[in-house]
Amino acid sequence: MTIPCTCRAKGRDYELGEVVCLPTSAGPRLATCGMELNNTSWHVTSEPCPDS
Repeated sequence: MTIPCTCRAKGRDYELGEVVCLPTSAGPRLATCGMELNNTSWHVTSEPCPDS
């Protein structure tokens, strides 16, 4: 039995591997939903979010 793992942000679930823009102390940055040991975690990059 596989348990679906997701990350939470902005009031919704994101699948593993999804990339979103998250606020950080350095400003908005791209972050990827991933696994850290047996927990889901956001892996924040140093790349700023693209302007829309």
